[in-house]
Amino acid sequence: MKPLFGAELLWLSVRPSRRWLAPVLWASPIVLGAATAASQPGAAPSSVAARLASESASQPAANVAPPAAPAPEKLGVEDVLRLAVSSHPSLAAARALASAAEEQSKSARGRLLPVLSVHDEYQHWDSPFAISFGETALVARNQDTNTFTAAASQPLLGLLGRVSEHAARVSGAQARVLDGEVAEAGLREEIQTQYLRLFEARAMRQIAQASQAELAQQVSNTEVKVKAGTLTNADLLRVQVALSNARQQEIVAVTAETVARTSLLSAIGRLPDDGALSFVEPTRLLEQSQKPPAPAQLTPERRPEVRAAQLDAESAHHDERARFYALLPQVDLNAAYQRVDGQVFAPKSSAFVGIRADWPVFEWGATASAHAAAAQLEIAARANVEAARRHALAELSIRRAQLAAAESAVGLARESLGSAAEAYRVTEAVVRVGSGTTTDLLDAQSSLSSARLSLTHSEYERAIAYVQLERALGAPSAR
Repeated sequence: MKPLFGAELLWLSVRPSRRWLAPVLWASPIVLGAATAASQPGAAPSSVAARLASESASQPAANVAPPAAPAPEKLGVEDVLRLAVSSHPSLAAARALASAAEEQSKSARGRLLPVLSVHDEYQHWDSPFAISFGETALVARNQDTNTFTAAASQPLLGLLGRVSEHAARVSGAQARVLDGEVAEAGLREEIQTQYLRLFEARAMRQIAQASQAELAQQVSNTEVKVKAGTLTNADLLRVQVALSNARQQEIVAVTAETVARTSLLSAIGRLPDDGALSFVEPTRLLEQSQKPPAPAQLTPERRPEVRAAQLDAESAHHDERARFYALLPQVDLNAAYQRVDGQVFAPKSSAFVGIRADWPVFEWGATASAHAAAAQLEIAARANVEAARRHALAELSIRRAQLAAAESAVGLARESLGSAAEAYRVTEAVVRVGSGTTTDLLDAQSSLSSARLSLTHSEYERAIAYVQLERALGAPSAR
């Protein structure tokens, strides 16, 4: 306080110089205080800017921006297909079944080769076996004996049935591989369809939002005219109802978008509420839908379902042949080597080659009934081939007709959109000058909104029809 007291005395003694001396005396406490603080050990810097910088450095940075969130992962339709094909449970099950069928065919092939086996039998008896001849005894069998046998067996007549069984397993394994292709093609079609549904719903939502913006402006204009007395409350209510309908369209579009997104996330093993993932617009798929396939490609034999049915029929035929050959005697070629230790009268080493025939003459018709059942299964399998071929041919024609109809719908929707846009422009101008009514404007706006929705829906329906036709051809559009 002493520097301040001296400044007051100076103020009283030098009154004429108050005007220029006042700023100096006002700043003197700050300057003198800073000088006093600087003379103390460990004091703050004498510079005011340095002191402020030191204080700001000692305080936590409250305005520092938080770390930026990671950018969402973007996936295109090809990326989604790749992830789904590599991780979907249904495809994993199909691959496992195909692998199991392949192992069964290998097992059947192994039965075509000779069967090699070894057998060793060691026995410890309670006592050796001796034959007495008076005062002498001949040991015929020691207390410990061992018999070793190495044998080989090759089916001869029974080889016919085993060859047919192996052919049946090979055809079945090839059919299971095609079943996997069928499951993959179905999954691809479903993912591509849901992907297109997702972006169709987004486009519908944007159209509904645009309609809401237009109708909101009309609501404002109508409220002004109602207050001015040129329109009635009924006109205002009509515009408000139209705005509510546009909001309802947006709700429906958002729901459809959520359903499609959930289906895509589930297909690639993500949680339904995963927000760290975004999808890229399927521009390429939409462009491909404008190039329909040539009529020469419409062949049902390319469908994996038809080829799988044909392989199943071949497998059933080979099974029928195997059951037929089971009715014949089973003749096998056998060979063996045997070594006997511990028995006097048995040869120490011996070998033989022989033929063995086995024919169950009477077994209550079990083998004959099994052959009859296999024959009926072959008939059913061949009928399934014809049914699959007819279904594929009909589906090809239907998908092609649907694509042609969708193409026509796109052209008509474009023409309707042009007419509706021009009608809305003219009606809006007429209403603005007072010659038209609110009802006319609402009708024009409703027609324009419907034309926009129709064009968007037609374009995506054409893309979906193209995907379905590619699936019917047996060649998905994205691999």
